[in-house]
Amino acid sequence: MSFPPSPAPKDEAAWRALVDAFLAYSERAAGLAQDEAWLNTEEGADNPGFTWRNALEQLAVHNA
Repeated sequence: MSFPPSPAPKDEAAWRALVDAFLAYSERAAGLAQDEAWLNTEEGADNPGFTWRNALEQLAVHNA
């Protein structure tokens, strides 16, 4: 797998699809973040001790 020549969406429709997906997953994350038990579970086996809380905090920093 290689990277595309440009990271930009190829057209307006692709851009809108990207924005729609981002907003949908953001809403899902906000909903899941209401569950304290879920926030404290590990995000995956690759990073022991790294919780969903940590992942969402990192995401918030990158989107700020």
